[in-house]
Amino acid sequence: MSDLEKHFSEYFIYFYEVMTYWSSLNNKVPEILRPISNQTEQLRLCSRAMLDTDFLMKFPDIKAKLIGKIHSNIEEEMVALDRLQEEVMTLADGLRSRLTSLEKAYSKYNRDADREFDPLTPVNENLLVYAEDIWRCFHTLWLGVQTAIETIDYFDDESIANISKAFLKYNQVETHLHGILDLTFNLRSS
Repeated sequence: MSDLEKHFSEYFIYFYEVMTYWSSLNNKVPEILRPISNQTEQLRLCSRAMLDTDFLMKFPDIKAKLIGKIHSNIEEEMVALDRLQEEVMTLADGLRSRLTSLEKAYSKYNRDADREFDPLTPVNENLLVYAEDIWRCFHTLWLGVQTAIETIDYFDDESIANISKAFLKYNQVETHLHGILDLTFNLRSS
């Protein structure tokens, strides 16, 4: 196996791992966003609640304590969301660094010595195009997730839904990415 083939193999194996992880996010993201949505609804209701004066005399700081507790719960969920964002960023960085080393290896490669046509394995030029296409897809997905998380507004349900939508944009490119996985199966299994 040549150096270039090793880089291709490494890249597409890592791409498979990224695809597997991203697919698992379909279950993780709602588990994080549902509590945030519930807590923000409680925060809105508690902030607007008019409590009976007799009740407030018995428990003078109850409203402030309750709002503080809800804020604390929201922050815990936001920490989980930030952790998820860091994991996705690490995956995107891993793809990028592998693509960079792949491009360096490809620049040293003699294109005239390209192997003969093999219907099971695309030529190196096409593999490089696939690798760049994969990077563009995941970079676009990552930017959408990053923007949605950084612009979250607790009091806006649409803002919370935007995070879910950013992760679900993966479904729009999933078929295309699976096609690339199918085309590169031999590289990943060698």
